[in-house]
Parts: sequence; structure tokens; C-alpha cells
Amino acid sequence: MWRFKDWYLKQRQDDDLIISASPRFLVEEACHRLGLTVIATELDLYSGKLTGAHCYGYKKVECYKAQFGDTPLEAFYSDSYSDIPMFKLAKLGYLVKGDTITLCYKDGQCLVDIDEQRHLKKAQRATKE
Repeated sequence: MWRFKDWYLKQRQDDDLIISASPRFLVEEACHRLGLTVIATELDLYSGKLTGAHCYGYKKVECYKAQFGDTPLEAFYSDSYSDIPMFKLAKLGYLVKGDTITLCYKDGQCLVDIDEQRHLKKAQRATKE
């Protein structure tokens, strides 16, 4: 069963997008039920092999731009520092930990004390092909 936080359901917009490193088949049904567009990692269901980009770290930005070009991203929410590239792309980037939502990026600039370079290097290593 999919669970969406109450704070999200209260502010949900029709043009919201879920962009996930998870395989599409795991997130697609939940997105469909809410009427949301989804971008996710594409896998062959039988072999488990990637059939497209692993939508993680820097690749998540590439996946977004492949579908939406230079369309501005007003706000981006994530529970992972691996999404720093997406935080930097969005006008506002929020880190979500449980029910705590922290504005951590504004117009590409980090607003909180995080080891940004360490997290960026980790995300870059994970997406090397």
C-alpha cells in the first residue's frame, strides 16, 4: 500500500511530477492513482537489467531534462542528499525527513550546513556507467 504524507496531499498540484530512482513498476501505480506524471528507472521485468538511465543523482537531472527540456522546476522535495543535483536545478529545494521539511536550496544555492561535495561525489560515483 502506498502512503503519501498529509502535507503533500494538502498541497498537491495537477502538474506535480514524481521522479524516482526506484524502478518504474514500483512507483507507477501510486502515481497513476493520484494522476501524477512519473519518471523512474526503467528495468526489464524479466531480467532486472536497466533498459534506460538509472534515474539517480546527476542522471535524475538528465531524465528530467530529456522529458521537459528547460522547463523551470518551481520546487523539488526529496528525502535523499543524492538529489542535490535536482535541488540545485529547482527554484526551491526541500529536504524531507519524516514530517520535517527543510528548505535547503534556493535558486541553486545551499542554505543549510551539509557536506555538499561529499554527497555530490557519492551520487556521481553511483551513476558512472
